[in-house]
Amino acid sequence: LGGISAALDVLMLDDELEAETQDSLMRMKETVKRCKGLVLTFLGFSRKEIYDAGDIDWNIILDQAYDLLKFRMVESHLKLNYTKKITSKFHVKANSSVLTMVFYLILNELLTMTSHLDLVESQDTRQLNLEIRETSSGLTVQCERDTDIPQLPQEKLLKHLLQIYNMDLKAQSNGFSVIMKDFS
Repeated sequence: LGGISAALDVLMLDDELEAETQDSLMRMKETVKRCKGLVLTFLGFSRKEIYDAGDIDWNIILDQAYDLLKFRMVESHLKLNYTKKITSKFHVKANSSVLTMVFYLILNELLTMTSHLDLVESQDTRQLNLEIRETSSGLTVQCERDTDIPQLPQEKLLKHLLQIYNMDLKAQSNGFSVIMKDFS
């Protein structure tokens, strides 16, 4: 990826490139950057690094999960929009790749649910609007569509990834929360 990026940089030095060619090279450069992020996310799942914990920036986690979903959204003609509101910081020490995959799995399931609801309700919204609230006790994800989520995602991988960091999903009206497990 570094070689491709360097080759694109060299090509972009040519002052005689047409605007369309320059735009194509810029899009290729952005794609290389996205690929690099995906590779780093998946490398975070190496046996050694899965338990390496660092401070989490939830903005980065959500952006990376969104990037992983881009092809799914294009192929199924779905759109995902989310707004993020911060009341206070939810401090977690974890592997960012693991939490990126957690949110990828959750958001993917919500996209599937939206698609199914569109079919059942004979609507063609093709869009999932979420509000994500960060508080000191967790992250709350609310669907703007007025419908209860029939069930939280039940994938074994998702449960396992949440369990690594002592986290759990808790159902709420029109959404759910990602919280730290309470041992009291």
